[in-house]
Amino acid sequence: MENEAKRAKVRIIIAFSVLIAVLLIIAAAFCVYRYQHTFSQEKWLSNADGRYMIVADMLEKHPEIFDRPTRYPEGRAEFLKQKEPNHG
Repeated sequence: MENEAKRAKVRIIIAFSVLIAVLLIIAAAFCVYRYQHTFSQEKWLSNADGRYMIVADMLEKHPEIFDRPTRYPEGRAEFLKQKEPNHG
């Protein structure tokens, strides 16, 4: 009887530990995801070569940007087809 109680207690502790570990992993993944997909002035200023990726990502998420009249009549599709601009 005592052995069964000890085994049950150990199993509960293991299950609880696994649950806590899974929750921590999910929380960490969420934080990383939010950091990578959140615009900040520091990211914009420190990543001059990757700015086009920031803009392309924003345009994919918000296609209504190209619904307005612009000086780029080719529109969203042509912009997203462009490759990395030459910086030199």
